[in-house]
This record gives sequence, structure tokens and C-alpha cells, in this order.
Amino acid sequence: MTQPLSSHGTLLQMGALGGGGPYTTLAELVDSAGPGIEQATHDAPSQDIAWMKRVAGIVSAGDFTFDVNFIPKNATHDDSTGLLSLIGLQQVTGWKLLYNDAGAGTASFWIWDAFLVTFGEDVPVDGILKSSITLKINGEPVFTKGS
Repeated sequence: MTQPLSSHGTLLQMGALGGGGPYTTLAELVDSAGPGIEQATHDAPSQDIAWMKRVAGIVSAGDFTFDVNFIPKNATHDDSTGLLSLIGLQQVTGWKLLYNDAGAGTASFWIWDAFLVTFGEDVPVDGILKSSITLKINGEPVFTKGS
């Protein structure tokens, strides 16, 4: 029987400009979603068929979205070396998502290159300063199963 895996302890790491590593763990990751891999299809109708046929198109990794408890002075969030420094650069950055499944072995993980395309803040009167970030994945993300 399988046991569900807690997502608590998942880490998001930011890599180098231009893609790849080395990777630095992003501070205060809250929630994340993605990569959202999608197979495109195209309708292929013709006059001699009664049922629609489709052909496969290209595969897209889509977006990766995440929230952080925003700490403006943190090196992984600031405008010198952090998230804020990536907006408008028009360069991909390497990213790595590590799951909390290592146990006595190694963790499973995804790696990909992406553009940071949105950085939004939530500044509530009574709450925590948060930021919502969207990465547009460029190319194929690679999944590595841990041991």
C-alpha cells in the first residue's frame, strides 16, 4: 500500500542567468503549481470521415507559479541578485524544484529554464507581505526520480 507524500519541505531553487545551475534555495516558499505540461493537438477533418481525427502538435511546459513570504532585503528576493532582479532581463534562468521524498536516499526533482514574467505583491493591512510569481518555462523540463 502506498503512503501519500507531504509537500511540506519542498524547495525551489534559482539557478544561473542563461539557464542551468548552480542553484540557490529560494527563501520563504509558500505554495507552488506546475510545471503544467500540455500536449497540443490539431483537428484533422476531411470530407470522407464521420469522426474527428486529431494529430499531435508540440509539447509545452507552460507556467510555474509560486508564492513567497516576500522579504525585500533577502538576497533571493531583492533587486540585486533575487527575484526582482530577473524582471525585464529577457534572459532565462535555471530553476530546480526538489520534493521532500529523500528519506535515506536522494530527493526527486524537476529542473527547467524559464523567464520570470510576473511579480506581484499582496500587502494586507493585517497579514503577511507576500509575492506571487509566474515563470514561463522555456523548453523541456526534466524530471529526475530520487533513489
